[in-house]
Order: sequence, then C-alpha cells, then structure tokens
Amino acid sequence: MSRLARPILLVLGFILPILIVAGWRSFGAMQRMVQYPSMPPPAVAFSTPPALEGRPVALVLLSNRGTEAADVLLSYAVLRASDAFDVITVAPERRFSPLTGGLDVLPDYSFSDWAEIHPEAPDFLVVPYFLDANSPVLMEWIREQVALGAPLVSLSDGARTLAAAGLLDGQRATTHFWSMSSMARNYPETRWVAGARYLEADGLISSVGVTAALDASLAAVRRFGGQQAEARAREALAIQTLPEQWPMPEISLAEIGILLLNGSFLTSATPMAIAVPDGAEDLHLAALLETYPRSLTMEVKTVAEEMKPVRSRAGLTLLARADESALPGMQRLLVPGGASSAAYVERLKDEMPTNMVRVDSMVGVAPDEGLVWTLGDLAAREDQATATLVGDMIEAPAIPQIPGARSWPWQRFLFMCAVGGIGVVVVGWLTRRRGSG
Repeated sequence: MSRLARPILLVLGFILPILIVAGWRSFGAMQRMVQYPSMPPPAVAFSTPPALEGRPVALVLLSNRGTEAADVLLSYAVLRASDAFDVITVAPERRFSPLTGGLDVLPDYSFSDWAEIHPEAPDFLVVPYFLDANSPVLMEWIREQVALGAPLVSLSDGARTLAAAGLLDGQRATTHFWSMSSMARNYPETRWVAGARYLEADGLISSVGVTAALDASLAAVRRFGGQQAEARAREALAIQTLPEQWPMPEISLAEIGILLLNGSFLTSATPMAIAVPDGAEDLHLAALLETYPRSLTMEVKTVAEEMKPVRSRAGLTLLARADESALPGMQRLLVPGGASSAAYVERLKDEMPTNMVRVDSMVGVAPDEGLVWTLGDLAAREDQATATLVGDMIEAPAIPQIPGARSWPWQRFLFMCAVGGIGVVVVGWLTRRRGSG
C-alpha cells in the first residue's frame, strides 16, 4: 500500500460512517420537522361554516395535503383582528387537513360549496406554502380566481405554486430565502427580489419566509381595508414596528453542521407536547409549531383535553393530534396564551400527579412576543446556535441572545466524532491486517 493510500483510507473511514448515519436518520429528522400525520384525523362533528356578513371577502387557501402553519395562523389572525373583512378558509375538500408542526385545521368551505354561495371573486386571496406546491387542483382553482379578478397575497413559498401556475410571469416577487436561487432558475420570467420583508405590486403582495406572513398580512389589511383597519390589527395583537429592509439570511457551513448534528446525531429527541386549549392565541401557536420542530431536537405532539375541535382566539377550527392521555410519555408541556389558558394550566396542575410532566405557560406573553419567547426558550434549553439556526430558517425579525446558554451542541458533536473514530479504528485495523498478510 502506498504512503498516500493509507491516509486517504483513514479519512474515508472517518467520513463514510458519518454519512451513513446521517442518511439513515434523515427521514426521522424530517418527520420531526414537518410532523406529517401517520394516519387520518379521527371522525369528529364538523362545525357550521361561518356566514358572510357583507364585508369585503378575504380568502385564505388551504391544502388538504398540508399547509405551512405560520402562514395560516398569522395571516388569519391579522385579518380577523382588523375587523374589516369576512375571513374565510377554503380547500379542495372540507375535512381536517394538516398544518406543519403537528396540528390539523378544518376549512370553512370546500371549493364546490364556496362556489355555490360566492361565485364572484374574493376581494383578495391569500396563498400560503403548500406541501403539495405543484398540485394541479390548487393551481387551476387559483387561476380561476385570478381570472375573476382576485388580487393575490403570496406568503413565503406560496410563490412556488403561483409561479408554477404561470401567475407571476412578468411580476416582481419575493419568497423564502432558501428558495430564491431555485425559483430564479426555474421561473426566469419572474423578477425575484431580495432585500425586503414583502413586496407590493399590481394585483400582488408577496413575502419572504414564514414569519413575514405577519408583515404581508398587515400590508394586505392596509391596502384592502385601510390604515384604520391596520391600526386595529396592530393594537389587538400588540404588534410593534416591523423591519422594512431585510438582508437575505445566509445559512453558514456551521449552521449546516448544526442541522447534521441535530438531525442525525441526537441520541434521542425530547418528547414534548404543545397544548391546544380553546381560545389559544394564534400567534403563540405559530411560534410554537415553527420553532421546536425545526430544531430537530424535539418530538412534538399537539394535545387537547379531548379529541374534539377547538376554536383558536381568531376563530380557526383546530384539532390536536392527541388527548391528554399522551402526557405521561412527555417531558414537557407548553401552553400558549389565550382566553382559557390560565384555567387550563391550573386544572392540569390540580389533576396531574406531581412531576409527571413539566408545564410551562405563555400566559401573560403578548401575542407578538411569542416568537421571541420560544426562540429564547430554545436557546436556554438546547443551545444558542440551534436557536439562531431556527430563527434564520423562519426569517425571524429578531433572535434573542440568552446569557449563559450553551453556545454549541457539543454532546452531539462528540457523538459524531465517536462514530467517525470507530470507522478510523476499523479501517486502520483492516489496513494493518492486509499489510501483515
């Protein structure tokens, strides 16, 4: 064996086991992030769809295959808080449908039912990111609404569906920063613009990733409902000033390393529950569902007192994935703020055995502070680097720096090195054996 061959083999012996473990465990990591349901939601009684009250109609489109949680929760909450629109959710079929992060939502109307009661164009149509972004059914229905005259509000990678439908040709638009280069390559007819949280053009408002759904929804309220409506929404949700300029985030090699470590070299994900009490604050739910699953360090499950639908503060019909019988297997339960959340927490403390599960509550946290709370909590309980990565992934306006937080997931880093070290030992033994033979 040449002098060069042995060092090369030792390097490969270190790298290949790491790559094998990463590939083997990547599916479980993605499932922790998206939390796609393993089975259909249980059969439950559906609520009566809301009646129209004669105000401008704002439609929020859902997919039966899966929709980005923050895009739905943030936009719906802002539009309802403005008190300027009849806010309606629609989907191809009226059945409980998944949101990313592990929650299900019931559309108000199916496409066919909505067409019967409102054949005209909505005053505007909100298009979130769909897990089935290239769905022919969704694209054709959006084209029909645009042909009727509906303006569009594109949230995050909702732009992918609109671009695939040919509805962004000749337009200026923006999207999630991770998708910007691929969108520019696949849809060159659109001028893809970075540097702002959202863009406004004729017939279109488009936003960057995830958390910017809040910014774009406020812009939609201002355009279609007026400044007073925007002021009402800001006051109701305690929304402070949002950044106008937005330098596109860049995921560094170190952050890619954190994804590898958290996704593939975690000894076991922490089982954690997110409560969904009646009246839960939509902005808190969005923050919880977008941060903890993306860390890849948590096995998140939404729970409710019973397996029956609840209404969020803004009025979405939601269904958790489990009831409270799942709590004994959890290390922690996070409770969003909301109308009944304080009573919910007190009941749990009275009914649950001492130390069965740790309960942490967001009661008293302002709606718009939910994201800062969750990112800060993630930094304190995991590490600052993981919280910063998650904040960058969801394009958070601010990422809190927590004094005393661990800087890096060192334990997982050492585990990865141990896996590579075993490969080096094996390769070294084989090469020595071959040399002696």
